[in-house]
Amino acid sequence: MQPENRNIPLLSIVIPCYNHGQYLSTSIRSCINLGYPSLEIIVIDDGSTDETAAVAESFPQVRYFFKQNAGLPAARNTGFELSHGDYISFLDADDWYLPNALATNLQILINTPDAAFISGCHNIQKEDGSFFPHCYSHTDHFYRHLLHTNFIGNPSTVIYRRSTLNRFRFDTSPTVKGCEDYEHYLRITRELPMVHNPIAVSVYRKHDENMSNNYAMMLNSALNVMIRQRKLLTDDEEKLAWHEGWNKWVRFYGYFPVKSNNKLQLTKAHLGLIKKYNVQLPVMIWKKVLTMMEKKKKASETTTADRPPAQIPTA
Repeated sequence: MQPENRNIPLLSIVIPCYNHGQYLSTSIRSCINLGYPSLEIIVIDDGSTDETAAVAESFPQVRYFFKQNAGLPAARNTGFELSHGDYISFLDADDWYLPNALATNLQILINTPDAAFISGCHNIQKEDGSFFPHCYSHTDHFYRHLLHTNFIGNPSTVIYRRSTLNRFRFDTSPTVKGCEDYEHYLRITRELPMVHNPIAVSVYRKHDENMSNNYAMMLNSALNVMIRQRKLLTDDEEKLAWHEGWNKWVRFYGYFPVKSNNKLQLTKAHLGLIKKYNVQLPVMIWKKVLTMMEKKKKASETTTADRPPAQIPTA
């Protein structure tokens, strides 16, 4: 889509897509429906084998590019390098924008010249179709708040200045896979200011193929991100936020699969991470873990995740 008014800053929206063609048309339409008069929509096909290409090419407003599969952060970096916008936002192919909010936040970012990026809130669509909000209202100390928790959550709520992405690219290391956006925010806010406007910008769609469903990978990546930041802490408040943040990641990705009795997520790899990072689980949780692993050992030498659901032992 070509800009109608050269006096209006060009906004580039990059949509990385890997085998999410079934959701892609909704994402693209949500960009078009923003009604922003100076918009560039770029779909980066990260080696998909589904209908991604056909869906993207059915929209004349879209610039479509295929690349060999290299992961989400590499696709985002490629999309940025191919973009022309003064401002850039990244929309995952299975999510979508809400009307008006992105343009509202873009104007705030334009009017806040010292901010490296702006973030907003988002809604989460659960598997049953219902929605619930994910929102924080922080106004300052963003680096410290991010140490405590990834309050931004969904990358689609963020709009970057081009100058920011010229300096800070997404980390493609497998050690932070699944948390590369979180690592990105921390790296930027450690050095530069940002702005947060607590309005719902987009919708995050929960489904079986979400990368965040891999708790072992997410625990490993989140703690790797935290380890990188530990040596950069400069005061007691940052150190406290870091320790609270570390414990929050452990509670969510470490305790949750056990407490929810979801044994498909409780793998040997998961337990290996808990030992690797010397995570201290409560005694009651450890007893539950050991009981489950003992039953699994008697049934098979494979991990729980390797077995058909009918063979999963009950606690």
